[in-house]
Amino acid sequence: MDTILIRRDFLEDEVESWQGSLEGAEERREEDDETRRRRGRAGRARISGWLFSIRMWLLRVEPHSFLLFLVRTWIKLGGKGLSKVESVKKKEGGGKFVPSEEQLEEMDRASKECPVDKDELGSATWKLLHTLSVNYPDRPTVDEKEEMAQFLRLFSRLYPCPPCAEDFRQDLRSHPPQLDSSSSFARWLCGAHNRVNAKLDKPQFDCDRVFERWRDGWQDGRCDEL
Repeated sequence: MDTILIRRDFLEDEVESWQGSLEGAEERREEDDETRRRRGRAGRARISGWLFSIRMWLLRVEPHSFLLFLVRTWIKLGGKGLSKVESVKKKEGGGKFVPSEEQLEEMDRASKECPVDKDELGSATWKLLHTLSVNYPDRPTVDEKEEMAQFLRLFSRLYPCPPCAEDFRQDLRSHPPQLDSSSSFARWLCGAHNRVNAKLDKPQFDCDRVFERWRDGWQDGRCDEL
């Protein structure tokens, strides 16, 4: 009988111990859950703070500055210091095209929407004239020839660079425009451009490739993705 009572007391003590352990485990679990919730709230608060800081920074930074920051970062990661020629070679080799420092400067100036200088104006003008020439009719009418001749005369008088305009007028007198076809006009304009390049000690362009450059795209396919 005494043995039975001792065993019952022992079991009761064990049950109380187990209950205490279970209650302690439950309390620890609740504490762990609360700790995780606090950490989660703190983490979300930090992320919200970072996002808010980034948002405020973007509001203070001009859009063109932010875009240039992204482009410069991209160049540092993928092709720092590439020249314009190396950029083209990388594109031809199947790699990703990377702007050169010179192209970055052009992007920077364009993004700021500043007035163009003489060189920028000249570059844009030649692009317009060459594109106009390669899209000139293959068999122009008399009226179309006269309209183009009149356009060139007016252009040489209204171009907003007096020395450049005077030089172009002299070239028109020395080398009258060839307006019988798109090919003749495009090659004439290419020659006019080369004459200007010679005065500026710039390279000469192969006029046999004028349509490839200004209308059809290069045969190596570099323009296909544009």
